[in-house]
Amino acid sequence: AATNRGAKGDAVCSVTNATYKIAELENSVELFGNGITNYLDLAVARLVDGYQPTQRPVLAPTKKGMKHEGVTKFGAKTGFTRGKIVSDNYRIAINYDGENALFENQLMIMSTVPGQKFSDGGDSGSMVKSVDGGFVGLLFAGNNSQTFANPSQRVINKLIEWGYM
Repeated sequence: AATNRGAKGDAVCSVTNATYKIAELENSVELFGNGITNYLDLAVARLVDGYQPTQRPVLAPTKKGMKHEGVTKFGAKTGFTRGKIVSDNYRIAINYDGENALFENQLMIMSTVPGQKFSDGGDSGSMVKSVDGGFVGLLFAGNNSQTFANPSQRVINKLIEWGYM
């Protein structure tokens, strides 16, 4: 949500065409810098009338992601990838528009396929699932070798708080 600059109703555009509006922002968590801990990077958007997504939401039971657990995801940029949870309690500073936001208790995931990244820019918001199909996290950041996801229960709790569930 433009890192605390997004407002309800702002356009959300396609990953492949930055001028093609597919949704409007409805809700987002505020991110904090200056050493204040964040636990979630989440936004919700409502699809615009007439937009037909190429992927449909997949319901999955919530599951706590555990270290060494195999996971998968389908991202808008990289498609289907496989990986494993390297840490289920990771602490990382993510740079947003020149300011670092500190996140704690996050999942760190690495690809299990040589030469393939688990995620890339444009995959944020992808559901990370355990190999047995449980929803373990929501992808929000990454780099060339690591991907970071908010634990599923935090995501679900916020969606309940916002009245989506």
